[in-house]
Amino acid sequence: MKEKEELELILNLMKKYNLPLSPILEYAIKEKMEEYPNDEQSNAIDNDEVAGSDTSVQDKRTITETPVDTSSNELRIVDYGERTIAVIGDTKPHKDALKALGGYFILRTQWGPAWIFRTKKRERIQAYLDGDITEDSLMDEKNQKEEEKKNHTRYIIRVKYPNGREFCSKLVWETLVDVVVYASPESVKRLGIICMGDNLVSTKLNENPLYRSAQKELGGGLFVCTYSSTDVKYNQIRRINRELKLGLLLEKVYIDENGNFQVKKDDEPYTWDELKSGSRDRTKYSFEGGELLSKRRFVLEVIKYYVRCHPQITYESLIRVFPATLHSNKLNGVVKRYNDVAKQVALNPDVRNRFFMKDNEVITLSNGMKVVVHNQWGDDFGKFLKVAESLYTVKSSDESYVQKVSSASNMADGIPLANPIELKEDKRIGYTVRLFPSQLKGEIVRVRADRKGIRKLVVKTINGDVVEVNDLPYLYVVLKR
Repeated sequence: MKEKEELELILNLMKKYNLPLSPILEYAIKEKMEEYPNDEQSNAIDNDEVAGSDTSVQDKRTITETPVDTSSNELRIVDYGERTIAVIGDTKPHKDALKALGGYFILRTQWGPAWIFRTKKRERIQAYLDGDITEDSLMDEKNQKEEEKKNHTRYIIRVKYPNGREFCSKLVWETLVDVVVYASPESVKRLGIICMGDNLVSTKLNENPLYRSAQKELGGGLFVCTYSSTDVKYNQIRRINRELKLGLLLEKVYIDENGNFQVKKDDEPYTWDELKSGSRDRTKYSFEGGELLSKRRFVLEVIKYYVRCHPQITYESLIRVFPATLHSNKLNGVVKRYNDVAKQVALNPDVRNRFFMKDNEVITLSNGMKVVVHNQWGDDFGKFLKVAESLYTVKSSDESYVQKVSSASNMADGIPLANPIELKEDKRIGYTVRLFPSQLKGEIVRVRADRKGIRKLVVKTINGDVVEVNDLPYLYVVLKR
């Protein structure tokens, strides 16, 4: 096989099996192919050599090519591969318009710098070059598209089951899988819902590697296809609910730029401006006289503070104080082992966004175990707030807020939950102390008693942390009065 035939075979194979083929690579292969003469040129060369011709192969190849005039600065369109074109010339004064037309800039081509477009844009680009379309109109269209993109808010799906359970995940495919498992995969398979050319629930993996990567295993040799838009998944769940008579309640939960959830009926308009300045609850909360925090940060700081105040607490005791039932997504709960979440992140990197995973956010227990806190709360925050109110003094940026303190005697692994009974007359407020065994120094800012009458010292350390210790002589020593 000749060199030119080998190059042509490579090009055909890449197109046949839909392998990634950039315009630059395609041009390079074709340019290399042109270095080898075809059969007619080869015969002509042989004849010239026999006749004693002095013309070289390079000369004959140059004669057969059409020269490209690169000296002119006038904009013009040239072919750049089978599916792309290029705009060459003095493009700098037109860069904004060319970008608005959907092109991308390449510094080095056979004509020098150029803007590359899909072939289907040829007529529109030619209209701009002819003056039929102005740069101002192109920029107006670009701004309008950006505004439409902003106004198109993303939503997720919340499913309420007849048994009272709710499921709502930022990854909509998880909601679809949860519904399919609830309805029985075999039953959904019999409905014959088509997704990407195959049954939604299939016994085999899709031949297309793109669709195959989005198939989730359900067990029993069944797979569910999740390669679809949120609208498609919503309609799939509605059909499963309707035809199998599951009695599910579906809601579209819109997400703003801060990750907060808002529920809207399908027939109500929902715009970006409403998300930015609408009825979203931006209330902040603080505890034990600390700074006001956003809801998700409030959850993290309360749990970190509780662990500091109970240094010997175990993971099992911690999840009894902050149980998974405080969150509608009980699988993620409130607190999880770091290693368990890391395994989920390895399979699905998006899981990292649902937990506080930074080094200064991971909590280390006394036995060395690391735990992380869930950071997606939305409507579930009220449940956590009730627990925080039963533990500490909570204040809010909302002037109408009044703390609700439960009168029930809550116990967690033998540890009494603090009741905010202030002992304002205690003379030790303002004393500088050293805590044991941590050796931290700090100032006593509050003294209070829990439901059993045990005194608690609230100490603000020199590094800004606030910790709570029992008023016992072997836990602290007074340094300065």
